[in-house]
Amino acid sequence: MQQETIDKITEKKKLKIQIGIATLVQNKDGVLIEAMFDPIVKIKDCTELVSALKQINEPNTLALQAQTVMSSWFAKLNDIELADRENFHLVMRVLKTIDMPESFPKNTYPEGSKGHRFLFTFEER
Repeated sequence: MQQETIDKITEKKKLKIQIGIATLVQNKDGVLIEAMFDPIVKIKDCTELVSALKQINEPNTLALQAQTVMSSWFAKLNDIELADRENFHLVMRVLKTIDMPESFPKNTYPEGSKGHRFLFTFEER
């Protein structure tokens, strides 16, 4: 086996968390008309969280469990914010530019508007 192949097999998989997508909408003249951020950070497949949720045994258990799940999402964001920047960094990737339709849910964009999208990830160095 070549050394390069061996290195790839033994290489530790680095942490990569998708944070969200920023979209900047410009009209046909390049004037910014809207900006938005769609978070992607997810809380799922958490056996420790499920175990903790099972321990809640009070009135309104389901509501308390839901609040705990939502709180864990904020905790994950906090962990990202406080992470050691020598080991982790924020990465921005340019995604394709999209045509913004004149009729879009809850928005009406002028003809020729373009959406410029950027994916943000939090990655181990």
